[in-house]
Amino acid sequence: MDKKLLREYIKSQRDLLSVADRLYFSNIIMEKLVSLQSFKEANSIMCFASFGSEVNTFPVLKKIISDGKTLILPKVEKVNGYKVLETYKINDLEGQLTKGVFGIMEPDPQKCEIAHISEAELILCPGVVFDHKCNRIGYGGGFYDKLFSSTKTSFLKVGIAFDLQIIESIETDFFDIPMDKVITEKREFINIDEGESM
Repeated sequence: MDKKLLREYIKSQRDLLSVADRLYFSNIIMEKLVSLQSFKEANSIMCFASFGSEVNTFPVLKKIISDGKTLILPKVEKVNGYKVLETYKINDLEGQLTKGVFGIMEPDPQKCEIAHISEAELILCPGVVFDHKCNRIGYGGGFYDKLFSSTKTSFLKVGIAFDLQIIESIETDFFDIPMDKVITEKREFINIDEGESM
């Protein structure tokens, strides 16, 4: 199955999760995240504002802020005619986020300080499909791969997803950047090629 078909199939399966199961599984995943040594030690964490049937990230966004850490969130913007991910520091979820395209909550550039990806020590990354080697299929824009390749800074990349989003193997392209770790409500996968400390 090619990436586009696989993406649509897994999204449709994720959409079938009940709201109760989605919240229950999300809470398990969030508990795993905040117990990571890398989460505890990070002063600056990049995450994403979940939407639709994604793993609910809002509890962890609140946790990052309440712990006094720097929270960085992305926003898709047009730069020189191209869509790119810009990143901003957030310390007030209600006051600094605004509803954007498709109803996704995103940083309001008028109210937020711009951040650089190199400031993040830990990145919690969305995705539609992940495999056992921590490879990732996103939503098709290549935004995260481009963002990661824009700096030589070392940061830990953790994909978060429901277990139904995991398949055994993804056919990758040269520009695809794998995660260092992937966490679901049932399992955790580590990219042994990266050799990162978790």
